Amino acid sequence: MGNECKPYVGVSGISTVKEARKVISIFKETGFNLKARSMPMVGLQLLSESLGSVFGASRRSPDLEQLPDILKLVNLDVFSTIHYSTADAWSFVKDIEAILNIDEIYEQGLVGGLQINRILPSEKQVQKLRDNYPKLKLILQISPIITDTINIHLLSKRLATSYPKFDYLLIDASLGTGTELNENYCSVTYRAIRENGVTTPVVFAGGLSGSNVRSKVNQLKNSIKEGFSIDAEGSLRDKLGEGYGNDVLNMEKVSAYLAGASEMLLK
Repeated sequence: MGNECKPYVGVSGISTVKEARKVISIFKETGFNLKARSMPMVGLQLLSESLGSVFGASRRSPDLEQLPDILKLVNLDVFSTIHYSTADAWSFVKDIEAILNIDEIYEQGLVGGLQINRILPSEKQVQKLRDNYPKLKLILQISPIITDTINIHLLSKRLATSYPKFDYLLIDASLGTGTELNENYCSVTYRAIRENGVTTPVVFAGGLSGSNVRSKVNQLKNSIKEGFSIDAEGSLRDKLGEGYGNDVLNMEKVSAYLAGASEMLLK
């Protein structure tokens, strides 16, 4: 993908080649491609626990040995991203280096973006990523984990003045749980970002599904007078038991979500 930060519609939590192949097919069926007004995005979730094992940390995470194969399959058709979740800010950059060195996936041009979940990296860490991986689009997740620690206006001022520029800011109160999009959290966060001079494109997430994506996108269009991206994960899955990630991707839910998103964002 080039330097342009186009709006995207995402499906995250893909963990196998079979799932990736099917999601790519649904994207095509619903009109999404890299030249569309909103391009398709596939998110591959990796947790810090993944790095100590060849096996995925949950059903939403690919086995590390399958990661290159999934990326090779999706790379030409979608904006391919790795979503890395960790509570350890100190080892964050080293973890990313280890991931991107797997079969040289960055050097092969197989990874389009990196989404940073659950932590606020330092300015120096972000600059190091910029220096070492200049073609990588950086997506910062802004969630209550972050904004309960640092005031959103203070964070916005830092993003506008001292941080290297992110390519996207993901406003997400649900953290992949499938909790429905929180309009108040999205609105307050979005306004604070723009009022403090941050011009970075925004992404919204939170329980988006075939049953609500049309109404939620319509609400966002009415309140946000600019292009935006959306992403979905937890609401597209069927639970198998207790605990985060103990669920499987439901392709009928993916189809319904993408059909609604296509109707609202491509037509």
